[in-house]
Amino acid sequence: MLGLAVWALLWLLALWGSLTLLKGRPVNPLLVLLAAVLAPILFVLGAAAGLFVSVVLAAVFPPLLLLAVPAAFLLGVLLALGAISALTGVGLLRALAAVLLATLITALASYLIWHTAIPPQIPRPAPLRPF
Repeated sequence: MLGLAVWALLWLLALWGSLTLLKGRPVNPLLVLLAAVLAPILFVLGAAAGLFVSVVLAAVFPPLLLLAVPAAFLLGVLLALGAISALTGVGLLRALAAVLLATLITALASYLIWHTAIPPQIPRPAPLRPF
């Protein structure tokens, strides 16, 4: 659980840094936190709405069922990026670049944190005590 909290904090800091870098001026960290909380919720809502619309349209033209899942995924991603974009004041492409950059930074940092070899501490021998 602690590892997940560290990873989430690291990702939030990387997202804030990449959004600040891409915007060219500081972004409010609380808005970045709000965007990070709302983005997955909006992704799920957008994907569900996209799937529903695709299935309804497929009732008229059945080959549209082949596009139902990709269209739902795309709508969910666009809604999540739209939330990040609207809350932080950057464009959609810059929000996408910031999310990808934050994910890359977090992946590299996780690799360094969890896979760096730390030698074990050798315990000192206990002193001999007389009975």
